[in-house]
Amino acid sequence: MATYLLRFDDVCPSMNWPAWDTIEPELVRLGIHPLMAIVPDNRDGKLRVSDDRPDFWDRVRTWQARGWTIGLHGYQHVDAGGRGGILRSGRHSEFTGLSAGEQGDKLHRAAQIFARERVTPTVWVAPWHSFDEVTLSILPTIDIRIVSDGPGLYPYEDASSMMWFPQQLWRLVAIPIGVLTVCHHINGWSVADVRRWLGAVRRFAPRMGDMQAISPDYAGRGRSQMDRALWGTARLGRRMVRVLSGSSQRTGVREDTD
Repeated sequence: MATYLLRFDDVCPSMNWPAWDTIEPELVRLGIHPLMAIVPDNRDGKLRVSDDRPDFWDRVRTWQARGWTIGLHGYQHVDAGGRGGILRSGRHSEFTGLSAGEQGDKLHRAAQIFARERVTPTVWVAPWHSFDEVTLSILPTIDIRIVSDGPGLYPYEDASSMMWFPQQLWRLVAIPIGVLTVCHHINGWSVADVRRWLGAVRRFAPRMGDMQAISPDYAGRGRSQMDRALWGTARLGRRMVRVLSGSSQRTGVREDTD
């Protein structure tokens, strides 16, 4: 039976607070521990959908105290002109193609903000799913050794001992196997979207997992043949999801995949 992990991207002081203030209490009530992908110094105007919350970092420290997983979602979420990266994900990137010095400066500045706020990110969540080998080589210098991204069915470690939690879904979908990360971008959600999501998450709650809790179970696991096949093409991965889920089994909110 599949295990689901919830991931919320673009978390920042100006996120969609009306939606989040409905979502968060339900996560607490159901005992779900999501991955919160936080932009430490947001400069992307598209992520400014509410007034800044002055208590933002207090909220983040509360999530951390609950045992929720904290992710580093880039630095300022600003497109630097890079494209695709390892995952060949599209036209935007904050990191891909930049020199080691430029990437290191951004990542260390991001880490300094978290340190100042007494928050410890443990997972890399790249803006626009775009990063390269240089990015991966720098992450251990800021004590991040988990990546939430890429195709696959189960978490695995690569040759450098970086652990990958594949991110396969953008909505809650019934699939029989795998450890499935469901990525949410709530900034565009309406009241109706939140209501539909609440119904879906209640149905899936018994199958929800906790990234921190299950990470040790996959320590030392390499990529399987299926994982490697899915790495071959993102289209194959999306096709796999459609086949396993079936068109009649989709639930939740449809989203963009950036």
